[in-house]
Amino acid sequence: MHSSWKWAGTFIIASVALLGMFKICSRINGDPSESEKMFRLCLKRTIKTGVHETGHILSMFHCIENECCMNGSNHRLESDSHPLWLCPVCLRKLCYAVQTDPVQRFEKLGQFCKKHSLKNEEAFFRKSAEAIIKVKEGGHKHSIPSQKPDAEENLN
Repeated sequence: MHSSWKWAGTFIIASVALLGMFKICSRINGDPSESEKMFRLCLKRTIKTGVHETGHILSMFHCIENECCMNGSNHRLESDSHPLWLCPVCLRKLCYAVQTDPVQRFEKLGQFCKKHSLKNEEAFFRKSAEAIIKVKEGGHKHSIPSQKPDAEENLN
């Protein structure tokens, strides 16, 4: 198959996935105009869906290694229990696939979360960037912080 056809297929799959995400998000994520708290919950649900589906577009399967945004879900409660971030295994796949620097990614995600009052997520992304910087500088060998999302915050 000619390489341009491979990319055309990828863009078709991406378009279908994003259209599906839009339909899913507009139907089941709730009404963001209901309250500030509901807006944040809808935002997190939409981001999780987008990250998860983009992972599939990049050939990533459901994660069975760790708590991760790439975990499969069978219902909203299960999906709400998953974190917004990728586990170290899936993060490595993403960084390889798109040739991105994880520190810059974490810093930008932290800024976004801070701007939108996603405090637990902002703290996770900030700590993750700090841990990687420390390892690169020859400090303690830490993995990316493991942090379960606050279930109560996700459901309220």
